[in-house]
Amino acid sequence: LAIVQAVCFGRRYELSESVLHQSATGVVVRAIDMRTRQPVVVKFSEPFSLLLSVTDGLSPLLTVREASDFRREITAREGLDGAYVVPALASSDSEELRELWARDAAQFGFAGYNQGIIMEEGDRNLFTALVQEALSFDAARTMLREILLCLKHLHDQGVVHADIKPLNVSCEEVRLVLSL
Repeated sequence: LAIVQAVCFGRRYELSESVLHQSATGVVVRAIDMRTRQPVVVKFSEPFSLLLSVTDGLSPLLTVREASDFRREITAREGLDGAYVVPALASSDSEELRELWARDAAQFGFAGYNQGIIMEEGDRNLFTALVQEALSFDAARTMLREILLCLKHLHDQGVVHADIKPLNVSCEEVRLVLSL
């Protein structure tokens, strides 16, 4: 995937060439909000993806991710507390970006990724923290407790997070929050 550093989405966000994560359903890229000068991440999602995963070690499960899955991800964030979940700052469904998204995504190396979310960038994700930091037992226990509190908040709101993994846990200063 070739990414072009560019100012896009109505000159609101400057994409970097830094891919933070790439999966079967999307790409997460660093960017800068040109209005606030704050770092953000842009999650580009494909509108239709086929995921092949092994569920029981024997039989593959074919999962279809459609546009409705993305919209469910956007609407699930509504009403969630930012203390537990990284809030969406904007999305390709927003009034501000709807028309600009598909044009700019294609122009800057994301043809086919015509849906997405813009979120605040955390200090680091849990994967990075686990690899780079020597955590004490108490620190690990505190992190696990914070993740469980985040999951409880989601479940209390009727939301199930289907992709819990260290890359989807954002470490922000002294607390952990989930990325949907």
